[in-house]
Amino acid sequence: MGAGSHPDSNRTETDKDPAIADQRNGYSVVAFTSVPVAKRPNILFCISDDQSYAHTGANGEPQVKTPAFDRIAREGIRFTAAFCDAPTCGPSRSAILTGQHIWRLEEAANIHSTLPAKFTTYTELLQDAGYAVGFTGKGWSPGRLEPGGRTVNPAGTEFNSRKLKPSFKGMTNKDYAANFDDFLAQVSQDQPFCFWLGTHEPHRGFDKGAGQRTGKDPAKVIVPPIFPDHPVVRNDLLDYFVEIEHFDKMVARAIQTLEKSGQLDNTIVVVTSDHGMP
Repeated sequence: MGAGSHPDSNRTETDKDPAIADQRNGYSVVAFTSVPVAKRPNILFCISDDQSYAHTGANGEPQVKTPAFDRIAREGIRFTAAFCDAPTCGPSRSAILTGQHIWRLEEAANIHSTLPAKFTTYTELLQDAGYAVGFTGKGWSPGRLEPGGRTVNPAGTEFNSRKLKPSFKGMTNKDYAANFDDFLAQVSQDQPFCFWLGTHEPHRGFDKGAGQRTGKDPAKVIVPPIFPDHPVVRNDLLDYFVEIEHFDKMVARAIQTLEKSGQLDNTIVVVTSDHGMP
Protein backbone atom coordinates (compact mmCIF):
# COMPACT_ATOMS: atom_id res chain seq x y z
CA MET A 1 0.00 0.00 0.00
CA GLY A 2 1.38 3.38 -0.94
CA ALA A 3 1.07 6.20 1.54
CA GLY A 4 -1.34 8.65 0.04
CA SER A 5 -0.28 8.20 -3.58
CA HIS A 6 -2.72 8.99 -6.36
CA PRO A 7 -3.37 6.47 -9.14
CA ASP A 8 -1.88 8.87 -11.70
CA SER A 9 1.16 9.89 -9.68
CA ASN A 10 4.24 8.37 -8.11
CA ARG A 11 4.32 10.99 -5.39
CA THR A 12 3.61 9.93 -1.83
CA GLU A 13 2.84 11.73 1.38
CA THR A 14 4.32 10.46 4.62
CA ASP A 15 4.42 11.30 8.30
CA LYS A 16 0.73 12.05 8.55
CA ASP A 17 -0.73 13.13 11.86
CA PRO A 18 -2.66 10.61 13.99
CA ALA A 19 -6.11 10.01 12.73
CA ILE A 20 -9.24 11.95 12.42
CA ALA A 21 -11.20 13.32 15.29
CA ASP A 22 -14.90 13.74 14.61
CA GLN A 23 -17.60 15.42 16.59
CA ARG A 24 -18.58 12.12 18.27
CA ASN A 25 -15.11 10.61 18.54
CA GLY A 26 -15.30 8.55 15.33
CA TYR A 27 -12.19 7.90 13.27
CA SER A 28 -11.11 7.10 9.74
CA VAL A 29 -8.04 5.94 7.88
CA VAL A 30 -7.58 5.33 4.19
CA ALA A 31 -4.77 3.69 2.26
CA PHE A 32 -4.41 4.61 -1.40
CA THR A 33 -2.40 2.49 -3.78
CA SER A 34 -0.39 3.45 -6.88
CA VAL A 35 -2.11 1.94 -9.92
CA PRO A 36 -2.25 2.81 -13.62
CA VAL A 37 -4.90 5.37 -14.53
CA ALA A 38 -6.60 2.96 -16.91
CA LYS A 39 -7.14 0.31 -14.25
CA ARG A 40 -10.05 1.04 -11.95
CA PRO A 41 -9.22 0.39 -8.29
CA ASN A 42 -11.13 -1.93 -6.02
CA ILE A 43 -12.49 -0.58 -2.73
CA LEU A 44 -12.56 -2.35 0.63
CA PHE A 45 -14.57 -0.22 3.07
CA CYS A 46 -14.22 -1.42 6.68
CA ILE A 47 -16.55 0.19 9.20
CA SER A 48 -16.88 -0.62 12.90
CA ASP A 49 -19.94 0.12 15.00
CA ASP A 50 -19.62 2.77 17.74
CA GLN A 51 -15.82 3.06 17.93
CA SER A 52 -14.16 6.26 19.08
CA TYR A 53 -11.22 8.03 17.49
CA ALA A 54 -8.89 7.57 20.44
CA HIS A 55 -9.25 3.83 20.78
CA THR A 56 -6.62 2.33 18.50
CA GLY A 57 -2.97 1.61 19.04
CA ALA A 58 -1.98 4.18 16.42
CA ASN A 59 -3.89 6.84 18.32
CA GLY A 60 -2.17 6.17 21.61
CA GLU A 61 -4.39 3.81 23.61
CA PRO A 62 -1.96 1.36 25.25
CA GLN A 63 -4.56 -1.25 26.18
CA VAL A 64 -5.97 -1.97 22.72
CA LYS A 65 -4.04 -3.89 20.07
CA THR A 66 -4.95 -2.93 16.51
CA PRO A 67 -2.10 -4.01 14.21
CA ALA A 68 -4.21 -3.87 11.03
CA PHE A 69 -5.41 -0.34 11.74
CA ASP A 70 -1.92 0.70 12.79
CA ARG A 71 -0.46 -0.63 9.55
CA ILE A 72 -2.94 1.28 7.42
CA ALA A 73 -2.41 4.39 9.53
CA ARG A 74 1.35 4.02 9.05
CA GLU A 75 1.35 3.26 5.33
CA GLY A 76 -1.68 5.29 4.27
CA ILE A 77 -3.33 8.62 5.03
CA ARG A 78 -4.88 9.51 8.37
CA PHE A 79 -7.52 12.21 8.52
CA THR A 80 -7.27 14.54 11.50
CA ALA A 81 -9.93 17.12 10.66
CA ALA A 82 -12.87 14.96 9.55
CA PHE A 83 -16.25 14.82 11.27
CA CYS A 84 -18.98 12.21 11.30
CA ASP A 85 -22.31 13.71 10.40
CA ALA A 86 -24.41 12.24 13.21
CA PRO A 87 -23.97 10.58 16.61
CA THR A 88 -26.27 7.67 15.73
CA CYS A 89 -25.87 4.72 13.38
CA GLY A 90 -28.53 5.07 10.69
CA PRO A 91 -28.13 8.80 10.04
CA SER A 92 -24.33 8.57 10.02
CA ARG A 93 -24.38 5.64 7.60
CA SER A 94 -26.86 7.48 5.40
CA ALA A 95 -24.46 10.41 5.24
CA ILE A 96 -21.55 8.10 4.39
CA LEU A 97 -23.47 6.33 1.63
CA THR A 98 -24.84 9.47 0.02
CA GLY A 99 -22.10 11.99 0.71
CA GLN A 100 -24.83 14.32 1.99
CA HIS A 101 -25.32 16.09 5.30
CA ILE A 102 -28.16 14.52 7.26
CA TRP A 103 -30.18 17.74 7.22
CA ARG A 104 -30.58 17.19 3.47
CA LEU A 105 -31.66 13.56 3.78
CA GLU A 106 -35.18 14.06 5.17
CA GLU A 107 -36.29 10.91 7.04
CA ALA A 108 -32.76 9.50 7.00
CA ALA A 109 -31.72 12.13 9.54
CA ASN A 110 -33.61 10.11 12.17
CA ILE A 111 -32.50 6.79 13.62
CA HIS A 112 -34.79 3.76 13.05
CA SER A 113 -36.18 5.49 9.96
CA THR A 114 -35.44 4.96 6.24
CA LEU A 115 -33.13 6.16 3.46
CA PRO A 116 -35.31 7.50 0.63
CA ALA A 117 -34.43 6.00 -2.74
CA LYS A 118 -34.28 9.43 -4.35
CA PHE A 119 -30.94 9.97 -2.60
CA THR A 120 -28.31 8.24 -4.71
CA THR A 121 -25.59 6.30 -2.92
CA TYR A 122 -21.98 5.87 -3.99
CA THR A 123 -22.57 2.12 -4.15
CA GLU A 124 -25.31 2.64 -6.73
CA LEU A 125 -23.03 4.83 -8.82
CA LEU A 126 -20.25 2.25 -8.68
CA GLN A 127 -22.64 -0.56 -9.59
CA ASP A 128 -23.86 1.47 -12.57
CA ALA A 129 -20.21 1.87 -13.57
CA GLY A 130 -19.72 -1.89 -13.63
CA TYR A 131 -18.45 -2.58 -10.12
CA ALA A 132 -19.43 -5.65 -8.15
CA VAL A 133 -20.89 -4.33 -4.89
CA GLY A 134 -21.48 -6.31 -1.70
CA PHE A 135 -21.46 -6.14 2.07
CA THR A 136 -21.20 -8.26 5.18
CA GLY A 137 -22.36 -7.63 8.72
CA LYS A 138 -24.00 -4.29 9.37
CA GLY A 139 -24.65 -2.21 6.28
CA TRP A 140 -27.20 0.57 6.35
CA SER A 141 -28.99 0.10 9.67
CA PRO A 142 -31.09 0.33 11.81
CA GLY A 143 -34.39 1.09 10.16
CA ARG A 144 -36.71 -0.09 7.38
CA LEU A 145 -35.80 0.38 3.73
CA GLU A 146 -39.20 -0.33 2.15
CA PRO A 147 -40.91 2.93 3.22
CA GLY A 148 -38.15 4.80 1.41
CA GLY A 149 -38.66 2.86 -1.80
CA ARG A 150 -35.70 0.48 -1.50
CA THR A 151 -35.73 -3.30 -1.63
CA VAL A 152 -32.06 -4.09 -0.91
CA ASN A 153 -29.56 -2.69 1.56
CA PRO A 154 -27.76 0.25 -0.07
CA ALA A 155 -24.43 -1.17 1.14
CA GLY A 156 -24.77 -3.81 -1.60
CA THR A 157 -25.62 -7.47 -2.03
CA GLU A 158 -25.59 -9.28 1.31
CA PHE A 159 -22.96 -11.89 2.17
CA ASN A 160 -23.61 -13.21 5.67
CA SER A 161 -23.78 -16.99 5.40
CA ARG A 162 -20.39 -17.81 6.92
CA LYS A 163 -20.36 -18.17 10.70
CA LEU A 164 -17.89 -18.65 13.54
CA LYS A 165 -18.00 -19.31 17.26
CA PRO A 166 -17.78 -15.92 19.01
CA SER A 167 -14.86 -15.57 21.39
CA PHE A 168 -16.94 -13.57 23.87
CA LYS A 169 -20.56 -12.89 24.73
CA GLY A 170 -22.03 -9.91 22.95
CA MET A 171 -20.20 -10.58 19.68
CA THR A 172 -22.08 -11.86 16.64
CA ASN A 173 -21.33 -15.21 15.02
CA LYS A 174 -20.72 -13.69 11.59
CA ASP A 175 -17.37 -14.47 10.00
CA TYR A 176 -16.99 -11.16 8.20
CA ALA A 177 -13.66 -12.01 6.57
CA ALA A 178 -14.91 -15.37 5.27
CA ASN A 179 -17.96 -13.62 3.86
CA PHE A 180 -15.59 -11.27 2.03
CA ASP A 181 -13.91 -14.36 0.57
CA ASP A 182 -17.30 -15.60 -0.65
CA PHE A 183 -17.95 -12.24 -2.29
CA LEU A 184 -14.59 -12.27 -4.07
CA ALA A 185 -15.24 -15.80 -5.33
CA GLN A 186 -18.16 -14.58 -7.42
CA VAL A 187 -16.46 -11.46 -8.82
CA SER A 188 -15.14 -11.95 -12.34
CA GLN A 189 -11.41 -11.49 -12.81
CA ASP A 190 -11.69 -8.32 -14.89
CA GLN A 191 -14.41 -6.68 -12.75
CA PRO A 192 -13.58 -4.07 -10.09
CA PHE A 193 -15.33 -4.41 -6.75
CA CYS A 194 -16.49 -2.37 -3.79
CA PHE A 195 -17.07 -4.30 -0.56
CA TRP A 196 -18.46 -2.99 2.72
CA LEU A 197 -17.08 -4.93 5.69
CA GLY A 198 -19.29 -3.73 8.52
CA THR A 199 -18.87 -5.37 11.90
CA HIS A 200 -21.46 -5.18 14.65
CA GLU A 201 -18.57 -4.79 17.08
CA PRO A 202 -17.74 -2.89 19.26
CA HIS A 203 -21.40 -1.96 19.76
CA ARG A 204 -22.59 -2.46 23.33
CA GLY A 205 -23.25 -4.80 25.16
CA PHE A 206 -19.94 -6.28 26.06
CA ASP A 207 -18.89 -9.46 27.84
CA LYS A 208 -18.34 -8.19 31.37
CA GLY A 209 -14.81 -8.92 32.51
CA ALA A 210 -13.53 -9.87 29.03
CA GLY A 211 -10.85 -7.20 29.15
CA GLN A 212 -9.23 -8.41 32.33
CA ARG A 213 -9.56 -12.05 31.23
CA THR A 214 -7.43 -11.21 28.19
CA GLY A 215 -4.73 -9.64 30.34
CA LYS A 216 -5.63 -5.97 30.06
CA ASP A 217 -4.79 -3.72 33.00
CA PRO A 218 -7.53 -1.30 34.12
CA ALA A 219 -4.91 0.88 35.81
CA LYS A 220 -3.36 1.67 32.41
CA VAL A 221 -6.55 2.74 30.66
CA ILE A 222 -6.77 6.34 29.47
CA VAL A 223 -10.21 7.40 30.74
CA PRO A 224 -11.91 9.95 28.45
CA PRO A 225 -12.51 13.19 30.37
CA ILE A 226 -16.27 12.97 29.82
CA PHE A 227 -16.39 9.89 32.08
CA PRO A 228 -15.80 9.58 35.83
CA ASP A 229 -12.53 7.85 36.64
CA HIS A 230 -13.98 4.81 38.37
CA PRO A 231 -13.11 1.08 38.30
CA VAL A 232 -16.45 0.30 36.65
CA VAL A 233 -15.65 2.71 33.82
CA ARG A 234 -12.10 1.43 33.42
CA ASN A 235 -13.24 -2.19 33.17
CA ASP A 236 -16.07 -1.30 30.81
CA LEU A 237 -13.51 0.31 28.51
CA LEU A 238 -11.38 -2.83 28.61
CA ASP A 239 -14.37 -4.97 27.60
CA TYR A 240 -15.06 -2.56 24.74
CA PHE A 241 -11.41 -2.80 23.63
CA VAL A 242 -11.79 -6.57 23.24
CA GLU A 243 -14.49 -6.00 20.63
CA ILE A 244 -12.36 -3.40 18.83
CA GLU A 245 -9.63 -6.00 18.56
CA HIS A 246 -12.14 -8.41 17.01
CA PHE A 247 -12.92 -5.83 14.32
CA ASP A 248 -9.22 -5.28 13.70
CA LYS A 249 -8.62 -9.01 13.26
CA MET A 250 -11.32 -9.10 10.58
CA VAL A 251 -9.67 -6.19 8.78
CA ALA A 252 -6.33 -8.01 8.98
CA ARG A 253 -7.80 -11.18 7.49
CA ALA A 254 -9.43 -9.24 4.65
CA ILE A 255 -6.14 -7.53 3.83
CA GLN A 256 -4.36 -10.88 3.93
CA THR A 257 -6.86 -12.23 1.40
CA LEU A 258 -6.10 -9.31 -0.91
CA GLU A 259 -2.37 -9.84 -0.51
CA LYS A 260 -2.57 -13.56 -1.27
CA SER A 261 -4.70 -12.95 -4.37
CA GLY A 262 -2.43 -10.18 -5.64
CA GLN A 263 -5.19 -7.57 -5.46
CA LEU A 264 -3.98 -5.37 -2.62
CA ASP A 265 -1.90 -3.08 -4.83
CA ASN A 266 -5.03 -2.22 -6.80
CA THR A 267 -7.32 -1.75 -3.79
CA ILE A 268 -8.23 1.35 -1.81
CA VAL A 269 -8.65 0.25 1.81
CA VAL A 270 -10.71 2.50 4.06
CA VAL A 271 -11.07 1.96 7.82
CA THR A 272 -13.58 4.05 9.73
CA SER A 273 -16.39 4.02 12.28
CA ASP A 274 -19.93 5.30 12.00
CA HIS A 275 -19.52 7.38 15.19
CA GLY A 276 -18.00 7.18 18.65
CA MET A 277 -18.61 4.88 21.58
CA PRO A 278 -21.94 5.12 23.45
